[in-house]
Amino acid sequence: MRVSRITVVVLGAGAIWFAMESGRLVAILGAFGFGTLMSATLPVFVLGLLWKRASSQGVFTGLVVSLVLNLVCLVLDKVYGFRWPGGMPWYLITVAATAAVTIIVSLVTTGATGDALDKRVEAVIDL
Repeated sequence: MRVSRITVVVLGAGAIWFAMESGRLVAILGAFGFGTLMSATLPVFVLGLLWKRASSQGVFTGLVVSLVLNLVCLVLDKVYGFRWPGGMPWYLITVAATAAVTIIVSLVTTGATGDALDKRVEAVIDL
């Protein structure tokens, strides 16, 4: 336990020092983190919690597609310097693709929808 506490303190101090010394890099990492979080969770959570037809298979497939596209788009953007159509950031394309895949797969599957939907989840959707 002592080793883990010391490690957390050292990592925290290192993170503070890093943030103070390289403000621009921290801003870039923050934007990247926001884009990745948004593209991975926004379509799945919004569709999964607001649409009763969102199936468990559709949500899972959306998450997998989001993970793969986040990695592929990041490599294309940072390593190969790929420019996206219209100058849009890569994470907006990932959001659109994730939402589309979640909707399409949910329309052709029936897992955890309708009568099979958990009553607690249905209560959240009905709020």
